[in-house]
Amino acid sequence: EVPEISVDLVGPIVLWTGPTDHPRVHLRGAMKHEHLSDFAATCCCMVAPFPRTQLVLGVDPVKLYEYVNWGRPIVCLLYPEVERFGYFVEFYETSEELVRVISRMCSEGFGRKYTDEQRTVFLTENTWDVRGNQIRQKVRDLVVGTNN
Repeated sequence: EVPEISVDLVGPIVLWTGPTDHPRVHLRGAMKHEHLSDFAATCCCMVAPFPRTQLVLGVDPVKLYEYVNWGRPIVCLLYPEVERFGYFVEFYETSEELVRVISRMCSEGFGRKYTDEQRTVFLTENTWDVRGNQIRQKVRDLVVGTNN
């Protein structure tokens, strides 16, 4: 519905149920993780079109951390687990709203919503070391009975 753009889909093709012959939809298939950053640098924006399923609703969206790391504009379905990414993500709730968001971003030049400083702070606060320390502290608190 947005003729100015083409869509590159990266991931297992066996999961794709849409058209395979559209001239602006390119099925890239699974890509080695070490190549994703270089590929992302060629993209105007990253879209995380998660389906609203029970599994998705309960999972921390690792893909969004990667998108922030790559410094690209981001679009994602809005659901409770991703609300904390509000500084970084343009949200949508319906397919019509997705078209509006992409059309607006296209006409505005695909600027990202966040600054380099916000990106750096977010990534620093969300390393595996920081997460591991938070988990260890929570376990310590539970063991000694301070259930915060």
